[in-house]
Amino acid sequence: MFTGSESSPGLLTGLNYFLLKNPEVLQKVTREVQTAFKSSSSITLESVGALEYLSVCIQESLRAYPPAPLGVPRIVPDGGAMVASNWIPEKTVVYVSHFAAYGPANFSEADSFRPDRWLAQYQASYNKDQKAAMKSFGVGPRDCIGKASVCLIRYLCSLTNAPRQFGLLPNPNDVLQVIVAL
Repeated sequence: MFTGSESSPGLLTGLNYFLLKNPEVLQKVTREVQTAFKSSSSITLESVGALEYLSVCIQESLRAYPPAPLGVPRIVPDGGAMVASNWIPEKTVVYVSHFAAYGPANFSEADSFRPDRWLAQYQASYNKDQKAAMKSFGVGPRDCIGKASVCLIRYLCSLTNAPRQFGLLPNPNDVLQVIVAL
């Protein structure tokens, strides 16, 4: 069973990596956060949810660097089933890898960090993306019950406060630099 204990740091690691590798995206996120909040005390669950660009960066990070590499396991029902034109015997454990589902078969520029793909104004550029393939938290009866109330809120609050207290700067030598704001 996967819970927020490992997925939260995994997402934060991936997102910070992509933000540092894409300074223009980092600048937009930082500007959005600094404009929305004048102090840490003004950060609430409701106000964090209104940060559109940060939200799409998180969504794109979940696609490009999924914190849980495997999908939720399923057991093939009695009698077996056809899966992707292949016969799978009953009681076989199957899953869809997030890396396979979020790759070039379903997303254009799959190897690139493109948060704009999730914004309405850029839909024409990404009209062939199969966004329904994006199931970071599972689907159906085994969907993560904490995704909205625990994990996403934890991600959003952590990421919202970070640009207020720290400055993340890309380093040409690929070494992470964190500047503490005074």
